[in-house]
Amino acid sequence: MTGAGPDIRYGSDGTAWNAFFEALIARHGLRDFDAMMQREDGEIIKHAVPQRKTVRLQLPGGRAVYLKRHYPKSILQTIKNALKLDDQPTAFDEFENIIAFHRAGLPTVVPIAAGRKHGASFLVTEALDGCTRLDDYLGQTKLTVADKVELTGLVAGLIQKMHAAGFNHRDLYLCHILRDGKGNLYIVDLHRMQRRAAVPERWRVKDVAALNYAAPAGIISRTDRLRFLKAYLGTERLSGRDKRFALKILKKTEKMVEHNKKSQSTC
Repeated sequence: MTGAGPDIRYGSDGTAWNAFFEALIARHGLRDFDAMMQREDGEIIKHAVPQRKTVRLQLPGGRAVYLKRHYPKSILQTIKNALKLDDQPTAFDEFENIIAFHRAGLPTVVPIAAGRKHGASFLVTEALDGCTRLDDYLGQTKLTVADKVELTGLVAGLIQKMHAAGFNHRDLYLCHILRDGKGNLYIVDLHRMQRRAAVPERWRVKDVAALNYAAPAGIISRTDRLRFLKAYLGTERLSGRDKRFALKILKKTEKMVEHNKKSQSTC
């Protein structure tokens, strides 16, 4: 679902939905804000912080969807969100980011429905079954040099296209890039993504540094990293400007290493 993107409708109740899934939404109540926020079933996929939770719901009939929920931190947080005094992204923001991604022809999850009310929000997307996180893929697959050349080229091309379209991810670790059985790549977890006419260099540096930080040293060599950079920049020979850009990436990577020594996993 790329190019023009999904056909999105907006309701007066604070919900929005993909018209392609209207029958599925109606059959399973996927636009019911209270029901979506209160559901207790599903396999927990991510619950790193109390205010955000993602579960996989197996719907009757065999279809699976992902339900992501953001809960307000406090009454003060709710007021700030309502008055737009806080820039903390919501699940509804991610819904709109996903739509923008599709309309730019970039691969990501397919949006189904979303809603927001009183500082809380939810997002329902179609499950990307049969996909593997890129960090898991690298750890589980014995790659030849040719495999790595192909993969680094695909990832570099995708990130270059994303940045050229005016998007920066802000959490571009390998776990947020999925690979399906045919080798197609998808970028996910877009709730912190930013959109501009052009991405400033510092945000391009941050995205590329995150990938560099996440790439396992025992699998991805210095040659692989240099190959990625050249593919991302679209050059066979680094200019002085390219080398300065690379130095900024290395410095940012070092800062990430120091910072993440003190914190939990990035994914």
